[in-house]
Amino acid sequence: MDQTREANILSYRILFDETGKLITEVSGLPLRDVNKVFSGHEAKIMETIIKQGREKLDKIHHYLEGEINAIKN
Repeated sequence: MDQTREANILSYRILFDETGKLITEVSGLPLRDVNKVFSGHEAKIMETIIKQGREKLDKIHHYLEGEINAIKN
C-alpha cells in the first residue's frame, strides 16, 4: 500500500493566544531547504510558490494589522 506523505510548503494562521492577543503566523519550508526536498523543475515551482506566497501573505498580514490597530484606536 502507498503511504501518502505530506509536507507544509507554506501556511498562514490567524489565532488568539491565551491572553487574547491576535497572532498571525507564516510557516513552511524555508527557501534554503527547497533543493534538499525537491529537484529540477519541481524545485523551481516550489521556490516560486514560496516566494510569491510569502510576499502575498506579508501584504495580508500588514493589512490586517492596520485594520486591527484602527479598531483599537
